[in-house]
Amino acid sequence: MAKHLWSKWLMLIGLALLMAAFGCACGDDDDDNNQGADDDADDDADDDTVDDDNVDDDTVDDDTVDDDTVDDDTVDDDTSAADPFIEEGKRYLRLDEGDLANVQFKLGMDADPLNGECWYGIVLADTLHNFDVVSVLVSYIEMVFGFQPPSAGDDIPQSGQAFIDQLLNDALDGLLIENSAELVEQAEHVRADDPTVEFDLDRMPIIINFEEIVDAHGVFDLAEGVAAESVARQLSGLVQHMTALNLDFDLGLIFEIMDVDWGSMPIEEAIGLVVDYALLLIDDPIFPDFLTLKGDAEPYKAAGLELGLGFLNAAETYDLIVAETGGEQDEVLGYDDANEDGEWQEGEHLIVPPWGILDDEQNAQAWAFRDVFGHLADSFLDYTEYDQDPENATPFKLAYLNELLKSFGLPGLFPDSPLFQIDFGASYRDADPTQFRDTLVLILKLLDSILP
Repeated sequence: MAKHLWSKWLMLIGLALLMAAFGCACGDDDDDNNQGADDDADDDADDDTVDDDNVDDDTVDDDTVDDDTVDDDTVDDDTSAADPFIEEGKRYLRLDEGDLANVQFKLGMDADPLNGECWYGIVLADTLHNFDVVSVLVSYIEMVFGFQPPSAGDDIPQSGQAFIDQLLNDALDGLLIENSAELVEQAEHVRADDPTVEFDLDRMPIIINFEEIVDAHGVFDLAEGVAAESVARQLSGLVQHMTALNLDFDLGLIFEIMDVDWGSMPIEEAIGLVVDYALLLIDDPIFPDFLTLKGDAEPYKAAGLELGLGFLNAAETYDLIVAETGGEQDEVLGYDDANEDGEWQEGEHLIVPPWGILDDEQNAQAWAFRDVFGHLADSFLDYTEYDQDPENATPFKLAYLNELLKSFGLPGLFPDSPLFQIDFGASYRDADPTQFRDTLVLILKLLDSILP
């Protein structure tokens, strides 16, 4: 199970299971104030104008008129005109019907614009929608690679650009980018206006290609909302990169890679073979423009910013999880409060669906991802308004991956050397058409010289 943590973690972190929006912001009931006003009025109309002693109190017992005949408690201060829509939206979330849930939560917003649960519900609904789009893409990929690869005798290798273009069409037809932008807007709304929101849901299946990968249920709060924001931004950023970069490559080589029996060889040999294939793809003279910039640099810069913010949100999710107090066990994303002091302590394990409390190996992998997300965010957001250290460049060192590799039982491959680092921020700032590709080729060749 642990060996699959990395793939599902990237999809969930930011629930990513990815998922959040807002708690109820209803006005305080006026009954208490009105009741107080009634009391004052009674005092003003002093009973002494008619002597109570002359009128026997027992004839009309004052107690028979009970001021509490209308009990303030029978009027629920937390009711909202949006409640029926929220309940219907939750019903659709349980059924994995994100688009129908979205409609209900927006109707709820119309009925009560300040109801935070509606905002939160849209975040969850849009998350399900995005996973539906991913399912379409996965199905298409499986369909394409289910065909026989191009004949080895072909003079000109078959281009992968048409394959990528179809993926883009499916993604854009599914409104992934627009949908993700809406999700991010609502998640930021939650962060700014209702950071203590809680959204209870007893079931929300996350389904990829007809397989339920997780049932996210429990209390969703800001941590899950930022996690959902992370997933949305990373998906959107990747799709935007696909439109900004030239992705013309030898499709036949992909079929060849799929035929390799990766499980039969030592890890070091497998990694070396991955590097060999990557060089064949990237440094292919027949497709010299692979991973170079297309036309206008602005879409490329926007894609990099979106991806960088997605990595930042992923790292923030961890911080929000461990900042929670109270030791509740019903959080979707949380931690095991082993010493029951109501606060996270170093060494206490994270709780992530579908695994629940992570074991030692899974917990080490999860925190290794947190470090990588943070370093990627620093590099991608370098030279932008989100730059945390404007005075210094922060390239991404491949050595940052060593702890992640070790957590999966692999050797730490990368030396801490300027030769093994990628200045992502500079590549977006300068938007050099070939800078990213050339840097990647250089690093791959260095790795090729030290790997089997």
